[in-house]
Amino acid sequence: MPYSSEEILPSDILYVLENPWQISKDEWELQDNNDLERIFQYITKRLDLSKRDGFANIWRTNENNPIGILGCYRVEDKVYESFYFASKYMEEYAIMVTLDMRKILRKQASIYKDSKCILYSASNHPKQIAWFRLLGFKNVPEKNIDSARCFEFSSPA
Repeated sequence: MPYSSEEILPSDILYVLENPWQISKDEWELQDNNDLERIFQYITKRLDLSKRDGFANIWRTNENNPIGILGCYRVEDKVYESFYFASKYMEEYAIMVTLDMRKILRKQASIYKDSKCILYSASNHPKQIAWFRLLGFKNVPEKNIDSARCFEFSSPA
C-alpha cells in the first residue's frame, strides 16, 4: 500500500517535475524544460519554509516513486500558503491521496487554530473547484490574482 512520508528529497521534486501529472504540467507550466530549474528552486524554497513554520507531505507508490508533494508555509501571522504538485501516478492514486490529504489538513487545522491556509491555482480543470471543496477549501474570488483562483481553508477558532 502507498504510504505518506515527510522526508522529501531533491530527487523526489525532480522526479515529479520530470514525470508530471497532466494537471500539474499545465498548472506549473512544465511544458518547457528550461523552466524546470526555476520551478525546482521555487519548490525547494517553499519546502524549506514549511520546515520552519508549516508542514509538508509526500505520497509514494509501493515502488517508492513520488505520487504528489504538498507543502504549507507561513506567509504572515495566522496565514499560510500551500501548494501541491503531482506526478503521473496521481490518476491511479487520486482517491487515496485525496482522503489522506483531507485528514492531514483537518489535523493541521487543529494545530494551527484560528489560521487560514491559502492556495492559488491557475488550473482550468473542470473538476478543480469540486476537488478543492472536497478537501475543505472554499473559493474566494475577491482574492484571485490574475488567472490564479484563490482558495482558502480555515481552521476553527
